[in-house]
Amino acid sequence: MAGRIHGFLGGILLTTSLTYLTQQNFKKNQAIIHDSISQSVETLDIENRKVEINSNVKQLELKTVGESVKDIWNYEIVRGVNWLYSLDFNGTFNRLVNGNVGK
Repeated sequence: MAGRIHGFLGGILLTTSLTYLTQQNFKKNQAIIHDSISQSVETLDIENRKVEINSNVKQLELKTVGESVKDIWNYEIVRGVNWLYSLDFNGTFNRLVNGNVGK
């Protein structure tokens, strides 16, 4: 029983250690990025240059009801075809011919 407990506690220690080290690495990287951006902003302010901001945020487009119906229809068709492909017609036919039905 002690082996399980020691293994469990060792796993917890390893997981928390990795989580802590990852968090520390994030903080260090965040500080480096913050300093770099601050220096860039200061440089641009000194030079009185305007920076064009390019957003990398994706715009969501709402689907129409027709497109939603088509998507659902296509999903159902693909699901039905996959079910049909999953059937073993050849094996079932061979069992019927050989008399091994139900085995």
